[in-house]
Amino acid sequence: MVNRWAAAAAIAVLMPAGAVAQPARDSAGIVRAIQIRRYDIFEPSEATSFLPRLANGLHFVTREGVVRRELLFRSGQPYDSA
Repeated sequence: MVNRWAAAAAIAVLMPAGAVAQPARDSAGIVRAIQIRRYDIFEPSEATSFLPRLANGLHFVTREGVVRRELLFRSGQPYDSA
């Protein structure tokens, strides 16, 4: 009987801290949705002269699928500010 208690005590002392159950994360720390907004280089209110309008005309707006593919996180994953 003493050997069981000693074994249980030894396991509890030697157990790494990472093996302890972690509290459930709050749902506020989960990425719920990702909204992608794509814009021209210059806003329409700024593009009043030739060069800004030319830049907007020559500039390709990146497709939404390309932006989503390059993101390093997805919806439903835990938020990590690092």
